[in-house]
Amino acid sequence: MQEGVAALWRGTDTAMLASIPMVGVYMPLYDHLLARISTAPAVAPYAPVLAGSISRTLAVLLVGPLELVRTRQQGGAAGAGAARTAWGALRETLRDTAAAGAGTGTGVAAGTATGAGAGAGATGAGGAAATAALLRGMPRLWTGVVATLGRDVPFSALYWGMLEPLRGALLQRWQAEGQHGAAAAAAGEAVSGRAVLAANLIAGSTAGAIAAVVTTPFDVVKTRLQVRRC
Repeated sequence: MQEGVAALWRGTDTAMLASIPMVGVYMPLYDHLLARISTAPAVAPYAPVLAGSISRTLAVLLVGPLELVRTRQQGGAAGAGAARTAWGALRETLRDTAAAGAGTGTGVAAGTATGAGAGAGATGAGGAAATAALLRGMPRLWTGVVATLGRDVPFSALYWGMLEPLRGALLQRWQAEGQHGAAAAAAGEAVSGRAVLAANLIAGSTAGAIAAVVTTPFDVVKTRLQVRRC
C-alpha cells in the first residue's frame, strides 16, 4: 500500500460529518414514527418496518451529497492530493459538479479560477456563470442515492423488523423463566439491566448480520456509481 496504513482511515472525517445529521434525523424520527404507527391497530404489527423505512429514506436524502464526497474521497476518484481530506474532496466534487453543469470537460468553475485577474466585470460574470453551472449540476451531488436507498431502506426495514420482535421475545422468555434474577423480581422490575443488554446485543447482532448479507449487493452498486460517474 503506497499511501501507508493511514489510508485505511481515509474518509473518516467526512463520515463523522455525515453521521451527525444522519443519526440526528434517523433515530429520533424512528422513535417518533414507531410510537405513532403503533397506535394504529391495522398497521401496528408492521410499525418497526414502516418507521425504519421512512426515517432512513429521509436521512439518506439529507446526507446524500456527503455520502458522495466520502465515497469519492475513499475511492480516490477526486484526485490523490486534496481529496485526502473532507474539505479537499468537497471542493473537487463541487468543481466536477460545476463542470458537468457547464457541459464542458474543464468546467466554468475552473476557467473562472484561472482567469481571476481579467478584470472586475469579467470576474463577476464568470462567478455568476460558475454559480449557474453549479446549480445546473446540483442533481449530480445525489449520484448513487437510488442505490443508497436500495441498500439502506431494506436494511433498516429488515433490521428493525427483526430486532424489535426478537428482542421482545427474548425479554419475555427470560422474564417468564425467571432468568432476570430474584432481586429484580422482588423489586417489581420486568427484567434486569443485564438481561436488557443481552437481548439488545443478541437481537441487534442477528438482525444486523442478516440485513447486511441481503443488502451488500446494493452497496457495491452504490459505490461503483459514485466513484465512476461524478
